[in-house]
Amino acid sequence: MGAAFFLYNVLYTLVCHPLYAESQQRKANFKMKKYLFMLIALVAMCSCTPNQRARHFGGDLTVYLPFNEKLVNATWKETNLYYLTEPMDSDYVPKTKKFIEDANWGLLETTVTFIERRK
Repeated sequence: MGAAFFLYNVLYTLVCHPLYAESQQRKANFKMKKYLFMLIALVAMCSCTPNQRARHFGGDLTVYLPFNEKLVNATWKETNLYYLTEPMDSDYVPKTKKFIEDANWGLLETTVTFIERRK
């Protein structure tokens, strides 16, 4: 019994242990790469302003206009969103207006929703 146990330990040490250690190292490397990728993606997304994310990656952006102001016009210049407002008339009913990008291929389209408010 002692010789068989000794032989088992020798074979395990020579054959299985290096393979096990190598597979554990591969798993550790994969985990490290995964966490590094997630960190880079998180930093990239956090460093962008909502305007930049909407303009470059598509999606929705909501802009609440100042109280008693109505939207006249909106436009993009690079990653900056410019919009023109004017004071509401006393009988004007606030509206929700959408500024929609119509991309050539239909990918990464942006929708900006302007919400007018009365105080």
